[in-house]
Amino acid sequence: MSENQTSSRRTPKRYRRHSTKRRPVFRPPAHPGRLIAIILATIAVITLALVWGNALKRQSDAHRAAEEADQWTLPPDEAEDKNTSVPAILTEEADQWTLPPDEAEDKNTSVPAILAEEIKPEGNVGDIKTVAVCNGFEIPYEELRFLTVFYKKQLAEQYGDDIWDDPAIAENHRAELEKLVKENLNQNYVVLSAAKQLGIATSGKTVDNYIDQQIKGLKAEFNSTKEYKQFLKENGMSENYLRFTLSIGFIESAIHYTLLDNDVYMFRYEDNSAAFVEHVLTSGEYVRTLHVYIENAANEDPAANLATAQKISDTLKAAESVGARRSMLYTYIGSAINDDLMTVTGDGYYFTRGEMVQAYEDASFALEIGEVSDPVVCSGGNFVIMRLEPEETYVQNNVKELMDAYYGVCLNDYIEVFRPMCDVFFTEYGKTIDLLTME
Repeated sequence: MSENQTSSRRTPKRYRRHSTKRRPVFRPPAHPGRLIAIILATIAVITLALVWGNALKRQSDAHRAAEEADQWTLPPDEAEDKNTSVPAILTEEADQWTLPPDEAEDKNTSVPAILAEEIKPEGNVGDIKTVAVCNGFEIPYEELRFLTVFYKKQLAEQYGDDIWDDPAIAENHRAELEKLVKENLNQNYVVLSAAKQLGIATSGKTVDNYIDQQIKGLKAEFNSTKEYKQFLKENGMSENYLRFTLSIGFIESAIHYTLLDNDVYMFRYEDNSAAFVEHVLTSGEYVRTLHVYIENAANEDPAANLATAQKISDTLKAAESVGARRSMLYTYIGSAINDDLMTVTGDGYYFTRGEMVQAYEDASFALEIGEVSDPVVCSGGNFVIMRLEPEETYVQNNVKELMDAYYGVCLNDYIEVFRPMCDVFFTEYGKTIDLLTME
């Protein structure tokens, strides 16, 4: 592994499990101009999901969903009664973006209202055709195109810029592309299904005003409309789809606050942050780790990288004391061999179950304090992990950040209950689309 590779690569501070796609948005950005960073961060999260494989994993199997459904889902009668506790700003009457099951096959043009406007400037009305159905929601061509173009770019970065130019080579990557697109095509509709269960408005003046404000702020960051449109084009989205994506972020915020108001979360920052600190320090449900990460970069031998990780693990385990082992680990972290530049502060990562890649999480919780893992193999490379004792001062000083991450896990867990009912079924029109030729 060369030094010049490490200087340009960064791995995420937390390997969160929110599928393709986005972090929970608990409150609107303080300044709408920061939307560029938000969009780019969203795209970066999707990129990391691809690079890491399951780096942004969600525990979405039906068994776990069935176990937690009673815990997380408000009974229908209770959901109605508790609507008064939802912030008034979220309780406007609005048409849900749903279709009765018997109508889902026929009404191919009744896509979510925010995407149903004529596509401009291209003027291609065909872009709003329904390509798939998910739990009564209709998925438009525009969304399929965004995901397809995005993942084609990511696969090109992974396998070579020209993989889509040669039909024979492209065919070799068809299955991987189709798998990525289909796995992520239902993400927005899992969120919308959760909102529907809670009686949360998914459209209306409040949502529109929020989106308009964000779009206005975004446009102000560019010197011209042409630059703004080029930015959207480079990121594979039309303004219609951007508006839809922003609305999903707003709806996730609404779900978060609804769960908070209905006391679904065990802790509230305003009420019991001290209890949360104690929970992090003593419950056994949080761990603190540091690690060395060796990425399997292009043109590198994964077997050789694994051998390097094993050598590091063996060396650390042979240290004469925990203190010596930790000092040695810091040396590795600061060296050219480490590809995770976010670990250099020394504070490490504090996380609970559901925040990290499953393999990383399992290895971390299995360690005793002061122990070092064998190489933990993930799709992107290898970790050597050391578990550290949590520091009370750090937790107290960072309780808000840690609690926000906790809220994110709880929100993910609630939303994931709806994933088993959100299978994607392509329409006859959708089945005719060849993702390899989509641009």
